Amino acid sequence: MKKDATIILIFSLVAYTLIVVLVHYTQSYVIFQSRGASNAPPKHLDIDEAVLTTPDGERLYAWWLQTDNAEKTILYFQES
Repeated sequence: MKKDATIILIFSLVAYTLIVVLVHYTQSYVIFQSRGASNAPPKHLDIDEAVLTTPDGERLYAWWLQTDNAEKTILYFQES
């Protein structure tokens, strides 16, 4: 019985370690994947589009949706 518990514990630790290592090395492929050029914003919303140029010359494509009673702001942008 004790031997079975030890084997299960060792297997669990090895499996957990492998999963953590796999997630660590594959996270850049899963998170923040560029899908190329962005789609235009929905027409039924009053969204302003802008291209912002950073000091180092990068261009950022941004949407701005103004609301009257907003408590927070979300800035969505994508490198263009």
